[in-house]
Amino acid sequence: MRVFRSLPALTAVLVFTCADTTLSAEEATQEDSLSRLVAHFGKVMKLPTGQRVVFYTPLDEVWYISEDSQTFERGTVRTDPPPAWKLELHWQDGDIDAFDASNIDQITLLDETPVILTQLEQIRGERLAEAVGELPAGAQLLEGGAVLDGEDKVIGDWEIILPGIVARPLNGSYTFYDLTDLVAALPTEKKDK
Repeated sequence: MRVFRSLPALTAVLVFTCADTTLSAEEATQEDSLSRLVAHFGKVMKLPTGQRVVFYTPLDEVWYISEDSQTFERGTVRTDPPPAWKLELHWQDGDIDAFDASNIDQITLLDETPVILTQLEQIRGERLAEAVGELPAGAQLLEGGAVLDGEDKVIGDWEIILPGIVARPLNGSYTFYDLTDLVAALPTEKKDK
């Protein structure tokens, strides 16, 4: 377990944008520092260990990500509400990185959105213009994990298995799909986003 410091309170969450910078508890209030972190979810952050991570908030997940946007390990994000506010990253190997306003300045924010998040935003909820593997033309991958066919009938479910997704038909079998293949099967206007 990697806990960088003890964990004091947070009383509010304010949201504003930030670019390539380091959070500084000395230059901002505790609420401001943590709000900058929240506002940055979906972009790359660098932990004190030097590891690059990105938060995927629809699933409350966090991923290690390399310089070339390849993903290596996933974990879950857990938070405690005020007054004992803290943010914990629980990794599959059992390590836990814990942060709050006292050590949030050790995280560097990078103005960089990983390719995998851009691809997920393109395919989620959009109809495929052509079949991909066992997914028929017109299929949709909904945010809640359901897979619909071209007539909006539920035909299975899907989940992210980095670096792509796994779709399971109702019969229980599954197929792995590369996100690049799914983006290529979108209507032309969606590919150009």
